[in-house]
Formats: sequence, structure tokens, C-alpha cells
Amino acid sequence: TIAGITVGRDSIATVRSLYGSGAENTINGILTLCYHFTDGGYLSVSTFEHQSEIRSVTLTTLADITPGCHDAIIERKSPSGPNGIQLGYSLQKVILAVGNPLKSGTLQAGSRQLEYADYPVAGGHAVCQFEHDKLIMIAVELN
Repeated sequence: TIAGITVGRDSIATVRSLYGSGAENTINGILTLCYHFTDGGYLSVSTFEHQSEIRSVTLTTLADITPGCHDAIIERKSPSGPNGIQLGYSLQKVILAVGNPLKSGTLQAGSRQLEYADYPVAGGHAVCQFEHDKLIMIAVELN
């Protein structure tokens, strides 16, 4: 569960009831709702266009997440991820909250060098990405 949304269980209607209409985009049959919080966090929620079940949820500080998202402002702090983890947490603080990852390492994202930690979840996986030992993304996806 990220931001009160459970992947594979909750629906787009649940997301709208929690956060409002947001910025909506449909690309290649994938419907995405996106929200921008006043502390700089972004929440993106996706499903297949003709289904209601949420397939992925991403909470991030990366501004290039979805077209129109920057303008879908919610006047509050970014919500939390699993076990209350927050954007900006260190890798160690995330491990203390959610346990040791199944897999971890580094990856190159453009000019950025990021650390990641992968966790198994029912029917999918969760990934946390860190830059300079600060959590910049939490994502959960169904397989």
C-alpha cells in the first residue's frame, strides 16, 4: 500500500475519492492519474484503460512523471509508502522500516547514478530508488 492505495485491489474510483480528479492521461491503453503535492512529491497511479483495478502506484520526487501532473496540485505533504516510509528517507531507514531487499544495486538513469532496492509483494514487486542516500521513488507494480 502506497498513499492509501493497494495495487491489485483498489480502483481508480478509490484514488479519485482520496485525491480528486488529478491530471488524467491515456497512452497506449494505459490510464494514469497523477497528483503533485506542495512538498514536491508526485503520485502516479495507473491501470489498463477498460479495467478499474490499479496496476501500479508510484510516489516520487521526479517532476517528469506524467504530462499535466505539475498542475494537479494537492495542498498537503506527500503521502507515505509501505510501513510509513517517506520520500527523503535514507536507505538504512527504509531497511529498518520494511526489511532487507530481495535485490539491490546501482543503476544509471541518464546522468544520474541511483541506488535501488527491490522487494517482493503479492503478485508483483516494489522498488525503492535513492539518490545521494535519499529516497526519491517508491513504486509497486503487479506482474
